[in-house]
Amino acid sequence: MQKTLPRLLLWRIEVIAIEHVSDRIYEISMYGCRLTASEIPVSRKEDTRQVNEYQERCRQRYYQEPRHTLQVDWIDYLDELANEIGVKPNLARLALKDPQLAYRLLVGPSLSYQYRLQGPHTWPGARDAILGYEQRVRSALCTGPDFTASSDGKGTLLTKPSVEFLLLITIAVLFFSWLLSSGFFFPESWSPTLRV
Repeated sequence: MQKTLPRLLLWRIEVIAIEHVSDRIYEISMYGCRLTASEIPVSRKEDTRQVNEYQERCRQRYYQEPRHTLQVDWIDYLDELANEIGVKPNLARLALKDPQLAYRLLVGPSLSYQYRLQGPHTWPGARDAILGYEQRVRSALCTGPDFTASSDGKGTLLTKPSVEFLLLITIAVLFFSWLLSSGFFFPESWSPTLRV
């Protein structure tokens, strides 16, 4: 929000999460609140200039329609908010200090934990959360009692479906599609007649 609308003269009201994003509204709202709470002193003239520049960039990027007046790309927008707050991680410094973490930040998904590595309100568990996100995703997807390969190496039905099983499912879907299209389940005599 801070980039799309100028702050008021007395700085008494902030509108959080007014932007139109396709994803991650929670993180954008949270960092909008962090920016508001950080009370960064900016003159009204400078603030208005920044907002006008940002709105001009949005006009050049997005289709001009009332729906897209406040549209933002969530990763770029979060990076801008984090940069203003002072929590955007410095990859060059991290590459020297912790190369494994810098690599994950560079090639991995954009996780909001990265904005808790440095600056105000750091979280000691942010590094472990970034490095362990794959394990948490995998464990959330494995909900059954045993999803490991069986002793014979063929695996279970849910972890390693066989070609025969996939072929059987495909034939069943095709057969039921044919039955539906042939009128087996719903004969034409059942359909209502349309009077014009």
